[in-house]
Amino acid sequence: MSKWTQVAAIIRTEPAIAAISDPKAHFTKIFGKEVNFDSDKDTWIDSVNHPENYLPKGDEGSLHMTVMPDSVKNAYVINIYGDLRDHDDARKILHWFTTKCSDLELRQAVITVNDYEEGLMTYAFPCE
Repeated sequence: MSKWTQVAAIIRTEPAIAAISDPKAHFTKIFGKEVNFDSDKDTWIDSVNHPENYLPKGDEGSLHMTVMPDSVKNAYVINIYGDLRDHDDARKILHWFTTKCSDLELRQAVITVNDYEEGLMTYAFPCE
């Protein structure tokens, strides 16, 4: 039987001094690339050999990420979400989130992880 882990996170950045020319690529470098069920074999092998370069993943793919401009100039809203099949440890997702957010200037950042074994876990990143 499959074990499912649901994840929903939203991150609001502080305004950057200068505009980011490609926000999706910029935040992909920080949070990681996506891999999905239909990704090619080389991408899957790379995601196993270099998991630090990818969003957290389960057996059928990774979390997803969208990047949108915030209402404040040069600030962004990043949504990270998805359902992971047979992810090994929901607490690792919380650790990944806090690690990735620690290098950003944030307005707000919160994540919820619902794992049927560990239950619902929520973390709000302390912002100044």
